[in-house]
Amino acid sequence: MAILRLALIVVAAWTFSALAGSHAFAAPNRISLADALQALARRGHLSILFRPETVSGITAEQPGKSVSPEAGLEAMLRGTGLRAKRIAPRSFVIERVEQGKAESIGHASTIEVERAVYPSPPSSIVVTALRRPTLLLDTPVSMVVLGGDEWRRFAGRTNADVVKLAPSLAISSPGSGLDRMSLRGVFSAGEPSVGLYYGNVPVLGPSGSSSDPGLMTPNLLLVDVERIEVLRGPQGTLYGAGSLAGTMRVLFRQPELDANSGSVDASVSLVEGGGTGFDASTVVNMVVAPDSAALRAVAYRRREAGFVDNVPLRKSDIGTRDDVGARLSLMWEPEVDWFLSLEGAYQETDFDDFGSSSGDLGTYRTGREVRLPFSSRFWMVSGIVRGALGRADMELSASRYRWVPRRSLDFTRVLEDLRGDQHACAGYFGRLPEIGCSTGELADFGNYLDSVTPAVLDQPLRVTGTSAELRVSGSGKLDWTTGLFFNRRIDSGESSAHRVDGEGMIDGETPAQSLRRFSGALRQFAAFGDLTWHVTDLLDITAGGRYFRYRRYASGESLWRNPATELYGSDAPVSYGYSTRGTAGRIRLDFHPGADWLIYGEVAQGFRPGGVNIIPGLPSEAAVYRGDRIVSRELGSRLSLARDAVQISGALFRQTWSDMEVSAITNNGAFAIISNLGNARIDGFELGLDARAGEHFEARVQTTYLDARLTSNQLSEIAQATGRRGDRLPYVAPLIVSSVLTGRWNLDESMRLTVGLYGHYTGRHYSRSDRGDIRAMRLGGGGSIDLRASLELAGQSLSVGVSNLTGSHERVWAADTVFAPRTVTRIQPRTVSVGLSSRF
Repeated sequence: MAILRLALIVVAAWTFSALAGSHAFAAPNRISLADALQALARRGHLSILFRPETVSGITAEQPGKSVSPEAGLEAMLRGTGLRAKRIAPRSFVIERVEQGKAESIGHASTIEVERAVYPSPPSSIVVTALRRPTLLLDTPVSMVVLGGDEWRRFAGRTNADVVKLAPSLAISSPGSGLDRMSLRGVFSAGEPSVGLYYGNVPVLGPSGSSSDPGLMTPNLLLVDVERIEVLRGPQGTLYGAGSLAGTMRVLFRQPELDANSGSVDASVSLVEGGGTGFDASTVVNMVVAPDSAALRAVAYRRREAGFVDNVPLRKSDIGTRDDVGARLSLMWEPEVDWFLSLEGAYQETDFDDFGSSSGDLGTYRTGREVRLPFSSRFWMVSGIVRGALGRADMELSASRYRWVPRRSLDFTRVLEDLRGDQHACAGYFGRLPEIGCSTGELADFGNYLDSVTPAVLDQPLRVTGTSAELRVSGSGKLDWTTGLFFNRRIDSGESSAHRVDGEGMIDGETPAQSLRRFSGALRQFAAFGDLTWHVTDLLDITAGGRYFRYRRYASGESLWRNPATELYGSDAPVSYGYSTRGTAGRIRLDFHPGADWLIYGEVAQGFRPGGVNIIPGLPSEAAVYRGDRIVSRELGSRLSLARDAVQISGALFRQTWSDMEVSAITNNGAFAIISNLGNARIDGFELGLDARAGEHFEARVQTTYLDARLTSNQLSEIAQATGRRGDRLPYVAPLIVSSVLTGRWNLDESMRLTVGLYGHYTGRHYSRSDRGDIRAMRLGGGGSIDLRASLELAGQSLSVGVSNLTGSHERVWAADTVFAPRTVTRIQPRTVSVGLSSRF
């Protein structure tokens, strides 16, 4: 509430200053172009973005007051060698045009809707992290931005590839198709702590049997990407629930209205000691009506080769992943200030098995006696209407996605650990736990366990999400954004235990040992606002708030009770509901000591919905878990030196995390639940450096340091909890570094050679808070180097890449739990790839 009160003070102060000030547009006949653009933006309530170096030394005449702002902008830029690229209905970015076209600029419109001829320096990159266009150098958010060209040179395809270029972002993969994302050390179960957006579509996984939507993330292949933005720190005001620790936004390329074009890319790869993979994609851009409507279609197919051998099942190169998918988008601009965008996507993903190894069998060998395949089908449709309403921009978006994954979990250890357990034995014989079993009955129970192991859990799941958002924004002395958001998510699924055959697959001739069904729904509504008051040329004050309300419902029943893991009498249907409302806010001060320097300080809140555990026999007081919160205090800066040759960014932060949603195992070891256990504090800093040396070399280094510790004991009467105050949080690396060194050489007028060297290092960390626990496993403590080289000639290119050049065996995930005993996932071995591409 204190943050919201500060927000009201900011609004009141701005209102008073606006009433006392004058809105007249007055300037001498000949003034600097920078001053003229700023005056025109104020008068016309436009957003005009430019770097001082771009307009330095250029003057312009002031158009008459009767001239429209758009006409005045065109007149100012005529003959300057610059143009205004429209990036939103009332937003423009000023950029240079090709020298050969500069002479004719006076005879053509300087307001163009096309891409820049030359790559922009980092400071000139336009981002939309604040839900409105801003230059990266002027954006007071700790973030990593990956441009589409950089992403293509890196040969990135998956969310896991983003991790290599964006420290602070981490992904853990405890099984085939399971990907939990975290940022700034906020690693936990429950609702996702990182918001994932494909365009304007927020996506997340089903709750599943463990009420853990964050365990699985829809993983579209990132083909034909315009930009990837990784926003670090709570984004609760503008992005709401699910952005507790930050947000990752994937912005795909949109149809181009001015020309037909296309591309074809194909590559093959060979994993050392593993299988062979391939990657093929095609993109077609077709103009339907010149400068008015266009279509863009993308199709792809990819195989990521496996490299782990299963010793008892005599299977080689398991862990192969296959993807096939397509996207289709339509853009229509009936008028300059309005456009409609429609997009659809579909993808099939299949894993033949979980590509992990056993900690005691060797680097890339597993002793697992079961196979854990994964398959999924993903559909997504979305629509956006954007336009100008007087002096404001309006955007209305709606989306719907459906994800149908089917996952497998190893159930063998769960059953084996029940051998000799009196309570489990009593359940097997249909008695209450306190009655127990005789010696003979325990032997019979052991024989039963022998007959049903090895075993897997087969879990077909479904989730459907529908979202809608209305957002209105404006620029001037006050930049403002306000809107409404609605989301409804419905999921369902079932979990059945099966014995496997000699091949490690489900034995179709043996009936299921148990069957549980569950379903749930989450409905959210929110209203939000964000205001930036430009107090002076040096100081901005921003305040924002979000009011949210959500309701959660879940139900489940055991159709066939598992006699070993589910207590006698626990098969009755259960259902629970949970609802809450609240607010989240932020306030920020931005100080601009110079045109190339930004310093900001911010206090921001993030939140995440609570939920419901649907577990047989679970006490009712443990069924509902509350939402958790983070309060972040951050001091950051962005600085450009030597005429954009050097870019430095940094952030120092402390995050206070309360009522943590964490994963816990019930005391009998059979079920995973979510519970509120403890509080934590995360201190850290992020540092980024971009530098260009002459015309040929460019370097980027990103570093993240984290000190994430519990500030209270994790105590529970119904689940296993070992964390104590002062312990480090599990799966949080204290140091992460990524680096990129790129060299470019023009061999002749039409041939270019590009070579990139990519490094990534992760510090040592552990799978449990208590490092003295015998089950705590080490991760990290190493890194990898990737090499990419491409030769481009007249729209054609040949590329060669070597991933994991040094042959690192770094552990990227490890655990010792009943569902994953002594399990280790390692970085892919050295992989060589060769690719060809053609653009037309």
